[in-house]
Amino acid sequence: MKRATLVERAERVAAAQVWCRRHGEAEAVRRLVRRYAISAVQARRYVRAGQDGELTLARAEAREPLTVRLPQSLVARLRTRARRTGQGVGGLVALALTRFLAGERPDE
Repeated sequence: MKRATLVERAERVAAAQVWCRRHGEAEAVRRLVRRYAISAVQARRYVRAGQDGELTLARAEAREPLTVRLPQSLVARLRTRARRTGQGVGGLVALALTRFLAGERPDE
C-alpha cells in the first residue's frame, strides 16, 4: 500500500478531528476505515494526530491567493484568534475550510 501524501494526511487528520468531536473516537475510526479504505490501526493514528492538534495542511502544498468578502465582525474575530494563537489569518482559514470540507456531507 502506498503512503498518503501530505495533502491526503491533512484531509484525514481533519476528518478525524471532526468525527471525534461529533461521534467519538471509535466511530471516527470506523468512518476513516470506510471512507479511505485504510486499516483500523492507521485510522487510529490519524485520530491520535488529530487529538494532538496536528496541523499538516499549512505546509502540504503551494498556496494560491483567494479574495472573499466577509462581514467585518467575522474578520475582526478571525484576526483576534490569529493574534491569540500566533497563527496567520490564511492558516486559520485554510484549517477551518479543511475541517469543514472533511466533515460529513448530506449526500453521503
